[in-house]
Amino acid sequence: MEDDEIKKLKDRLHENTNQFYAFREKYTYYVLAINAACIGFAVSLTKDATLSWSLVPLAIALILWMTSFYLGIKKLQISEMIIGRTFNMIEAKLYNEPSSHNEHSKNLTILYKKYERNTKFKMTCFYIGVIIFIFWNILNIYLRTFMK
Repeated sequence: MEDDEIKKLKDRLHENTNQFYAFREKYTYYVLAINAACIGFAVSLTKDATLSWSLVPLAIALILWMTSFYLGIKKLQISEMIIGRTFNMIEAKLYNEPSSHNEHSKNLTILYKKYERNTKFKMTCFYIGVIIFIFWNILNIYLRTFMK
């Protein structure tokens, strides 16, 4: 390949990488907003409720959504640490510090694993919370219909 073509490919790769990270961050904020909306909606539904066993599924859903929200915040923190460690790794490579570069590389691997695990658990909590919320609604319909 010609040097000009390689430069264009590198530029395109850099641009796509930036777009990917920007999308991923926007998606995280989107999921955070959805979790906050679910929490707010569930709380508003129960503002006049009295304590009863039929609220247990809703409480579980709320706990799962709060966990998902917390993990979303942690994900943003991990993402910030990844950016910082990547900068440190590039800096170590630029200044030809191989031991420092290897250490940063190991730290990045750990952070990426944490990031992926966090993402999966966050979304699992969110979806299970939604399923339990739907179950709670069906339970309430049943109780209002047949337990008068």
